[in-house]
Amino acid sequence: MSVPSMETTPVAPLTREQLAELSDELQMELKRLTRRSSAAGGEPVQPDERTQTRMLLILDALSRIRARTYGTCTDCRGPIPYERLAAIPEARTCMACSWNRQGVPNG
Repeated sequence: MSVPSMETTPVAPLTREQLAELSDELQMELKRLTRRSSAAGGEPVQPDERTQTRMLLILDALSRIRARTYGTCTDCRGPIPYERLAAIPEARTCMACSWNRQGVPNG
């Protein structure tokens, strides 16, 4: 399997429109997961571990938006490309740092 090049390319900061779009998407996904955690009869149901983890990641992303640190990699402090955030809005790291965490060699 070929690993994409880890060469850095300039990444533009998120625009206001992109940030608003990603924030809306995160909020809608959190609402969807919250609704899914309610039974048909209105009784709360304990979400499974995967859903709980996703909800926590979304809440963390929304917190980073409020703190104006959203879109900044928590490992290298570099920008996270919009394309990555559009695919995984709760992402905390850029692809290079994500690969590094998984032990994928650079280059």
